[in-house]
Amino acid sequence: MKTFLSIVLFCVSGAALATGPRVTSALLTPPVNEIFALDFPAVLSSEIADGGIAAALITEAFKTEQIESTITPLPLQTMVAYYLTEENALGIVGHDLNLSPAELKNIVLVPVLRLKESYFYYRPKYETLAWKGDLAVFKDLTVGVNKGEDVTTYQKAGVKIEQERLDARIKALIAEKIDVLREADLTMTNALAKNFSGQQANIVRLEPSAGEAVISIAFNKKNPKGIVLAKQFQQGLAKLIASGKYTDIIKSHIGKAAVEQYFVPLKK
Repeated sequence: MKTFLSIVLFCVSGAALATGPRVTSALLTPPVNEIFALDFPAVLSSEIADGGIAAALITEAFKTEQIESTITPLPLQTMVAYYLTEENALGIVGHDLNLSPAELKNIVLVPVLRLKESYFYYRPKYETLAWKGDLAVFKDLTVGVNKGEDVTTYQKAGVKIEQERLDARIKALIAEKIDVLREADLTMTNALAKNFSGQQANIVRLEPSAGEAVISIAFNKKNPKGIVLAKQFQQGLAKLIASGKYTDIIKSHIGKAAVEQYFVPLKK
């Protein structure tokens, strides 16, 4: 009896996280065209009413093609990977999906959102760092990055790496356990304002940009709908961009002035 109850509670709690047009009905009926999302604060999150900017864009792109969809956010990369590889899910969405070469052969990867990324340091530890776009300046220092991120480039440059979720990396930066932190500007700004407001003045963003954090959907070719829905989604996303609605959705979440500050345009 306890086992059965645990299964029921797990299923209900998972469905309750669904975002998009089927938030309520997904509790009672099987989700339609379900895509599992890796939680990425301010962009893909169960804490935001519509699931965040990326979730809103995905839902609208599908609607443009008259396709119903469900986005189910999950907190751990291992859970997202499980649904893709073991449950043959339609697809997964997130940043740093960490797919192996073998897994990449079985997916159609569609970029949805491009965010500017930067390196951040703690001023009480360093007055400044001579970052000019070359990782050599961080040699023998420790850089905190997202879990699952490809760290080959850092290793070649002699940079030490700590992989952890964002709040843990910010705490490590303040505690001077790591020297530099790499993160999307938007998610870093939101995390500092929400949980580290007293330290905002001490955490400094380095210029130039560190690159981009790209939110993508990995459609599963092994799923019966995978290839077809990937093509339809790409068509819907292109229409969304061409009409200007893509940018309007982003503006509705963060305001007009912040679009250029935090995002790189996604081409049709």
